[in-house]
Amino acid sequence: MDIVATVIKSRRNALQIPIKRGTKFERWLMIEIAYALKAAGFKDIQLEVQIPGGRIDLQFSF
Repeated sequence: MDIVATVIKSRRNALQIPIKRGTKFERWLMIEIAYALKAAGFKDIQLEVQIPGGRIDLQFSF
């Protein structure tokens, strides 16, 4: 499943919001992907998880 393409296609109108407001596209996309994963039944979705030596943008289990 190409979740990025699905999010962009299904949220095309909402895509104008981060562009007009100057919000980072990557942050908007990460949040939209998290919502799509939750809707698809994925669990324990977390954004920007701190790990030793860095950070994970998006973490989930299924």
